[in-house]
Amino acid sequence: IAALRILASVSRSRGQLDQAQAYVSKALAVNPVDVDARMFEAELLLFEKKGDHAYQRLSEIYEVNCGLVRYMGLLTRCATAAGRRDEAKRLHAELAKLLQQE
Repeated sequence: IAALRILASVSRSRGQLDQAQAYVSKALAVNPVDVDARMFEAELLLFEKKGDHAYQRLSEIYEVNCGLVRYMGLLTRCATAAGRRDEAKRLHAELAKLLQQE
């Protein structure tokens, strides 16, 4: 999975977004709940201005990853991009609590 994420990252940096998405899809086929692959997928979707889809995909793994600062930060960004302001505020408050615990 790590190799597929690296290939996706290289493809994205070259502007080959379709290829990057293909690599991420392969990684998620191997492990649908891989947090790094889901986060990369969400970043691609945000880049494509698909905030609602990014939020939906990332929120599917919330229960397992809600303790990760980087996950919560991206989920908050996705909620904001999707126009879910109340949800973004709630997530931001959770993120602030996580940061205080560090």
